[in-house]
Amino acid sequence: MEKPANSLDCLPDIVPAFHPLQSYLTILKVDGKFILVGVASKPLQFDSADLILWKKTVTGSYVGGMEKSQELLGFWGQKGLTSVLELVKIDYESGAFEKMERNDTRCRFVLDVAGSSSNLG
Repeated sequence: MEKPANSLDCLPDIVPAFHPLQSYLTILKVDGKFILVGVASKPLQFDSADLILWKKTVTGSYVGGMEKSQELLGFWGQKGLTSVLELVKIDYESGAFEKMERNDTRCRFVLDVAGSSSNLG
């Protein structure tokens, strides 16, 4: 896949597992921000020279509740941004998580609890 180098002002990272960051950092423009939201089980690694030379920032944030979520969705709507997702049934939850841990996915998984055939109750 060809990387869109130096093309984004900010990039939120919602992956809650260890994954390499360097290829994502190269996507950021000068003064770009990489925002960690998902908490990884092991320390994340990246080349600090890319941050220093291009004035990029790695920062973290916690989920800010309904107001912040609405603000973020409004921003995405104004900019015409979308995300790539895969709707998965609850019985595939383990498989989806294993794919994330292997860094073998290019989309966000969304659990279809209402449409799942599993007995949840």
